[in-house]
Amino acid sequence: MRQRLLFFIVLIMICVTPALSDELSFQYLSSAQGLKCTWAWNIMKDSRGYMWFSTTNGAYRYNGYDFEEYSFKHIGRYSRAKVYFVYEDSQKDLWFGTDDGLYRHNRNLNTYTRYSVDADSPIRLSSNLILCMLEDTDGTYWVGTNYGINKLDIEAGKNIMYQRLYTTDNIRSTSLIYTFFLDSSNRLWAGGGEGIAACYNRKNKAFDTLPHDKLPCNQRINKIYEDNEKNFWFATEGDGVFKLDSLQCTMTHFCEENKNLSNNIARAFATDADHALWIGTEKGITIIKDRRPEFVYVKSSLPNGLNDNAIYSIYTDEDKNVWVGTFFGGVNVHYTRTGLFHTVNVTKGDYSLQRSAISSIINVDGKILVGTENFGLFVLDESNNKVDVINTENSNLNSNNIHSLCVDNNQNLWIGTYYGGINISPKGASSYKHLRQHSQEAGSIQYNNVYCIIQDRKGTIWIGTQYGGLCVYNPTSGKVEQAPINLPNDIFVWDLMEDKQGNIWVASYSHGVFKLDVQNGYRVVPLTEQVYNNVNLYELSDGKIALGSETMGLTIIDPTDMSTRKYTENNGFPDNTVYAILQDAHSNIWLSTNKGLYKFDLQLSKFTNYTVSDGLPTNRFNYKAAANIDGKLYFGSTEGLVVVDPDMEKPDDAIHPIWLDNFYVHGEKQEVGSGKLLNQELNNIREIHLNHKQTSWGVDFTCNTFNLHSKPRFAYKFLGFDDQWQMLDSKHRLDFPAFSYGKYKLSICTVDNDGKPHNNQRILHVRISPPWWQSTLAKVLFALALAGITLYLFYLFTTNQKNKHALALEKVERKKDTEINELKLRFFVNISHEFKTPLSLILGPVNQFMENRVKPSKQLHYYSIIKKNADKLLNLINELLAFRELEHLKLKIEPINYLEFIHSVLSKHTLVFESKDIQFDVTDAGGVSTLSGNQQPLVIIDGLPGSLNNIAVDDIESIDVLKDGSAAAIYGTRGTNGVILVTTKKGSAGKATISYHGYATLEQISNEIDVLSPDEYRRLPELTGGLVSAINDGGTNTVWKDQVFRDALNHTHHLAYQGGDAQTNYYASLNYKKNEGIMKNTNQERTTIKIGVNRMFLDNKLSVGANLDYVNVKGKKVAQNAVYFATLTGNPTNPIFDENTGKYTTFYDSENPVRLINEFSNDLKWNEITATGKVVYRPIEEISLTMQAGTTKHNNNNGTYATRAYDNVHNGQVWREAKTNESRTLELFGQYTKTIKLHDFSALAGYSYNDFEEQAFDIYNYDYPTDALGYNKPNLGLALKDGQAAMNGYKYMNKLISFFGRVNYSYNDRYLFSGSLRYEGSSKFGKNNRWGLFYAASGAWRISQEEFMKDLTWLSDLKLRAGYGVTGIEPTNPYQSHLRYAFGSPILINGTVVQPVAPTENANPDLKWEEKHETNIGLDFGLFNNRLTGNIDYYIRNTKGLLYTYNVPVPPNLASTTLANVGEVENKGIEIILSGEPIRTKDFCLNLTANFSRNTNKLTKLSNEMYQRDFLELGYTGAPVQKTTHIVQEGGAIGNFYGWNDIGMTENGDWIVEGGEYGDNSSRRILGNGIPTMRAGFTVAATYKNFDLTVSMRGAFDFEILNQYRMLFETFEKGTQFNYPKTLLRSVYGQYVRRSPAYVSYYIEEGDYLKLDNITLGYTFKLPNGSAVKNLRLYVSGLNLYTFTNYKGIDPEVNMNGLTPGMDYCDGYPTTRSFSLGVKLGF
Repeated sequence: MRQRLLFFIVLIMICVTPALSDELSFQYLSSAQGLKCTWAWNIMKDSRGYMWFSTTNGAYRYNGYDFEEYSFKHIGRYSRAKVYFVYEDSQKDLWFGTDDGLYRHNRNLNTYTRYSVDADSPIRLSSNLILCMLEDTDGTYWVGTNYGINKLDIEAGKNIMYQRLYTTDNIRSTSLIYTFFLDSSNRLWAGGGEGIAACYNRKNKAFDTLPHDKLPCNQRINKIYEDNEKNFWFATEGDGVFKLDSLQCTMTHFCEENKNLSNNIARAFATDADHALWIGTEKGITIIKDRRPEFVYVKSSLPNGLNDNAIYSIYTDEDKNVWVGTFFGGVNVHYTRTGLFHTVNVTKGDYSLQRSAISSIINVDGKILVGTENFGLFVLDESNNKVDVINTENSNLNSNNIHSLCVDNNQNLWIGTYYGGINISPKGASSYKHLRQHSQEAGSIQYNNVYCIIQDRKGTIWIGTQYGGLCVYNPTSGKVEQAPINLPNDIFVWDLMEDKQGNIWVASYSHGVFKLDVQNGYRVVPLTEQVYNNVNLYELSDGKIALGSETMGLTIIDPTDMSTRKYTENNGFPDNTVYAILQDAHSNIWLSTNKGLYKFDLQLSKFTNYTVSDGLPTNRFNYKAAANIDGKLYFGSTEGLVVVDPDMEKPDDAIHPIWLDNFYVHGEKQEVGSGKLLNQELNNIREIHLNHKQTSWGVDFTCNTFNLHSKPRFAYKFLGFDDQWQMLDSKHRLDFPAFSYGKYKLSICTVDNDGKPHNNQRILHVRISPPWWQSTLAKVLFALALAGITLYLFYLFTTNQKNKHALALEKVERKKDTEINELKLRFFVNISHEFKTPLSLILGPVNQFMENRVKPSKQLHYYSIIKKNADKLLNLINELLAFRELEHLKLKIEPINYLEFIHSVLSKHTLVFESKDIQFDVTDAGGVSTLSGNQQPLVIIDGLPGSLNNIAVDDIESIDVLKDGSAAAIYGTRGTNGVILVTTKKGSAGKATISYHGYATLEQISNEIDVLSPDEYRRLPELTGGLVSAINDGGTNTVWKDQVFRDALNHTHHLAYQGGDAQTNYYASLNYKKNEGIMKNTNQERTTIKIGVNRMFLDNKLSVGANLDYVNVKGKKVAQNAVYFATLTGNPTNPIFDENTGKYTTFYDSENPVRLINEFSNDLKWNEITATGKVVYRPIEEISLTMQAGTTKHNNNNGTYATRAYDNVHNGQVWREAKTNESRTLELFGQYTKTIKLHDFSALAGYSYNDFEEQAFDIYNYDYPTDALGYNKPNLGLALKDGQAAMNGYKYMNKLISFFGRVNYSYNDRYLFSGSLRYEGSSKFGKNNRWGLFYAASGAWRISQEEFMKDLTWLSDLKLRAGYGVTGIEPTNPYQSHLRYAFGSPILINGTVVQPVAPTENANPDLKWEEKHETNIGLDFGLFNNRLTGNIDYYIRNTKGLLYTYNVPVPPNLASTTLANVGEVENKGIEIILSGEPIRTKDFCLNLTANFSRNTNKLTKLSNEMYQRDFLELGYTGAPVQKTTHIVQEGGAIGNFYGWNDIGMTENGDWIVEGGEYGDNSSRRILGNGIPTMRAGFTVAATYKNFDLTVSMRGAFDFEILNQYRMLFETFEKGTQFNYPKTLLRSVYGQYVRRSPAYVSYYIEEGDYLKLDNITLGYTFKLPNGSAVKNLRLYVSGLNLYTFTNYKGIDPEVNMNGLTPGMDYCDGYPTTRSFSLGVKLGF
């Protein structure tokens, strides 16, 4: 066995230089990195920062990421050119010297100009072999070839040739010109063959060569260089290097023979950051430092040295990085900044540290001992540049697999091995003592795998083994014994550590972590929450313990209570494996993992990751291998020893310009050139114009920085798509998928360490044009052509029909004429007979009188006969005249608007609509049809979608409601929840009129929760029998609601002006409303303006109308819900102000409501403008063509300020919000109507387009110096400087396109049929199911018109109808089909805070419409001349493909949830409406209207084979109960409350619940349902002479409500800091509630109610004709007057829709009742 000293070893020098010295290291750019040709002749950096490498196979441009090849094949060469150099002139043009001539490259236009010996060359050269080039100070170009020098004057087109250079004695000459150089004095030098170097004499215009005694060289001059001291250096091809001292005019020779140059073939010079001169030779680089004769030879045999010794070029850039071009090795780069990391690369014989798996590291007397798992022990002596290796081959070490190292107090070295037990080497000894497991020997080590060894401050040596438990070394017996600790004997101890308190920490793999408490005899103290698979321990500077686990990430342990804080992949740490832990001098924690190194800022909870791209040799590190030595951090990896110097982490603060490299269309690079997509270079092009087939494009870019370990970070902003900066980190290419047509502006910049954009934006404009058939002109032409063709076809059709009709009519008329003539003749014959008789009877007596044959006694008789028959003739004549008038009589049938009755009722209920800020709504009693889609009805105002909230009620002409699916299907997805058709008022022909409607309203709280008065609060001990022992008496009597609430006085005014003539009508109105809130410091003002004009043209065939509506709202509000809650819970004995401080009193866990309303203001400001237009053209009576369009723009600008007195923490707070949205609609449709005898037919077809876009931005800041500015200067808050301010923003858009059609048919108004079809596409869905087809069909039979019903005179009308329709439901979020992301917690990477992004919901390209299938059967009837009317409807609504979010596994999915169409829900119900007029006299009329509906719902499906969900638990009780409130499950109803059914209470006050214990989920039961099964309403309208009276009531029945306020505050457990409701004093199961609030059935109340909704009494004055006032009406009205209910809350009318209905939250805003006095005037 060989003897050797452990710590004093004669080390062998590695290669030429010491192994541990600071070597020159290089990074390589060769074929592996994209440099196809490795022979780099020349290196150059242009003005844009690109590196250019000239090779034998073309030139290559490098941007720090990629290589761009310039081979010249594209300009006609048969092969790649041999490029000797790339040169940039003062015009920024590039010149390429090749073996095929000189090429000038205009990179803006991507054109090349070739200069050569050929006749077609713009300027002919002496040769095509171009070896060097230089631009002179006067702009001329010097070009060196193998046939002399060319002096080019490009502008003049001239070339002066210098064929050869001659020495002064003419003995030597050369035509080979290899290099040019312009020195600091602007003297031009040329070097070439035969060792000739010459300086250009500008005066003589000739070259003066250096004499041979000055430059004793006979070989080619490869390079001329001037150093910082103005000495000239000449590199030759075989004679070494010559230095010409310009001051002393002496020459120094550097060559191999003088041992001051590595080789006599020298080709390149450069100066590095230390002003040392680098000389490139055939055998590496010679570096001359500080003018001293010290030379360093860098050869390829060194680690990280040159990969090839044949040097052809050297270039030093502005950052002093040195670029070296070689023959076989491509380009080698020596970076001046070595970066944060470096790897210790040492080799001893066959053993290399870089190929070792390092397992342990310690520092002993300046020497670093490195234990490996394969080569034994490395000993590194950095101070003496020595290294040694100790293993089984050169010592008696019994295992090379080392796992732990320890040096005890006696300087003995302890080595723990795998299967070798322990090896101990005493100080100065040359051999090892072995401690191994021996089954026959008592006291031997329990297991030979030793993972850790430490010696504590008491001298005890602790040993951790794999399965032999925790052991200690007995120095007396020299044996290893089981530690007398209460731990399992087979525990796998991976690491041990002694903390500052002397406690021993044990990290085991399978049993967790334990602290051995030294103060209590090493008592074992486990963690409160155990961690497993532990591999390392480390004590932090603050005394906390850092624990690394193989599977559970990083854990920080607080030794005081053994609590833990964990960092894993689930909460911010990207890796669950931590091999080793160290802490640097800056308190940063460093972790080695499977994914590189992480730096952890514990205070900011930020992780920064470093990988091989940052300079690490590998991302895979080894267990427990780490040490902090002299401030540097040593980590053992599987590929060597990594050293981290935290002080070297310095970012590059320079701002570099951005350059665009390449543009891509569909992934294909686009070349620059005339007639191509890019007609100029990408950085100069004004705009890139793409066609409709080029919507997918991309661009890459760079800023040409060459920092080894710090790549620039980029961000981009895409105006036209997204106006926010998006982080790219180091990504330098953007690819955009298919974009819609339009203009886009792409901005790219770099960002600083905080993510703030630099001021170096590069902007690219891109315009994507639609195809010609989608251009505006084409659309207009298509529309005109289609209209023309349609009109022409209809013209032909109608002309043909008219001609046929005219012929038929002519035949009929001829026949009728014949019949009429016959009838006339018969009529005259008959009438003649009628005339003949009375005439005969008259003529007889007349003749008797004329002949005097009448006796006097008979005269009267004869006179009577004459008179009687004359009267008969007169009657016959009158009848003839009346019959004549019948020929001119025409029956006039005038249409009446039956909705006028509805409007008259609505006018009486104006106060109902107006009292709550125009919040009138139509609620479908059809139940819940969707789980997540929109449930609001579609509102159509004058033919276009709108909002009821934005029109004044006085401007409404009529309202109609479509609820069944067959009627609403024509409106597609938007009509799935019903359609409200609103027609607004328009002008009419006649004299202009003015109308005014104004009213004032007094508003009061309608109902209150009865809380304890101050006196009752003080008597709580008495009232509770001592259950409350004492109260917190503040000494005053404060009724908080009186301090907050008031009676509000509101007033509204509406003024309208209308008129017109037969061609034009107009309507204009102004509505102003001012409301005081019932809560102090709240108010709202609202102004509404409406203007409408309609005009007829072309003989009334063309109608054009336009409307403009404007709404402006401003007001103030406070945190109403919080204020109201504070009035309920505030201690009634507390004062408003603290008399000692003068400030508002602060309460325990509650707010001072007076402070909330006085020190908190929220200004609401919004406006909306809507412009609509409609054009109707009727070419013939049966056809109408309609185009209507509208746009609505809504703007919000809200500001909130909480004063400095609002709380004692934030010192003033500001919230500002700006939001805008815009909706655009276009509809084109044509309608055809035709009546043929008893057949009525109509058809409609059209197109609809709607898009919507919304964006918002809000900011939050606090800590303000003054309250004077409110929210107007949010930037003054100091929280912004501290990084605590917040900004948020969003933008989204969606589109809806539809094609629709409808056909109606009626036969004699007896049999009716209607069918509709709508094909609709929405951008909210996945690409596979974006379009949906919705259809409907309905029919009706008017039975009352059948012959067999004619005898039933009491039956006025009876119609049976049925319909079936399918409508669709959209999701509310426009991007739910896409993969969605969310920002995580910021992390620190390379000293830069980075905002990580993680997927939150998977994409679902198959997302499709929810479909509602509705069947409706109805009966309409009218009795007693329609004095009693009504209708009955029965419906079944099945909604299929319900959208809901399902949990899915990860992987294969990116996120854990996916939105999918799975569920189905069924609604069934009946609706009945009755209306009657039981009394109708001249002075008195009574109308009664009643409605009733009943609905049930059931969830029939929730899961399928792919997406599983047994049930949904929804809703939330809030703290402190913290339970879900509702359940939805297959087969069950939606809206079910799900909790614990109480059946009693224990003596201790605990609830007794059915089926188990409270809190046990298995004991939960269905407690009721929050959706009413039945709803009803009743209205009485009566008039007596000029008086009118309206009374309306409504109610909901069969549902329950969760009273959250009672649940939280009907218990004495809350203590006496709060006030309580008086219901608290009620006995529950014989005792008071005194336990913590609980979600039990006791707080589920019956919600049935009936409301006296409105009473209005009015009087209409009769005014004399001709008075200025045409009509006058006065009225009084009361709203929400009384509620009949057993519910104990404020108002049972809570939210009764959605998935969590019936929740009465404890901070709900109180409802109000109001009384109004109004007047209506007409002029």
